[in-house]
Amino acid sequence: MVEALLDVYPGATLHQDVDGCVPLHEVAAGAGGDDVLRAILDTSPEAAAVRDDKYHELPLHCACRAADNGQPKVRWAGVFGCVWVYERRQR
Repeated sequence: MVEALLDVYPGATLHQDVDGCVPLHEVAAGAGGDDVLRAILDTSPEAAAVRDDKYHELPLHCACRAADNGQPKVRWAGVFGCVWVYERRQR
């Protein structure tokens, strides 16, 4: 279902909420599975480099905090996915 939405509106991956978070912040924090995380990163890898307005955090920070708080192991996929994409973009 997420893939269908992103096919129609790929810009949704970069839509920021009132706190400046993009969907990847929420998914990395635990609001979605590994498939959603991959779909977002495949569609807009640049989402991994978006900092929120409130705490100036990257989605990576949300994933690390969720993993540290004992969220399911899928959050580690979020950590590594965000790091991989962010590092690739910095080169």
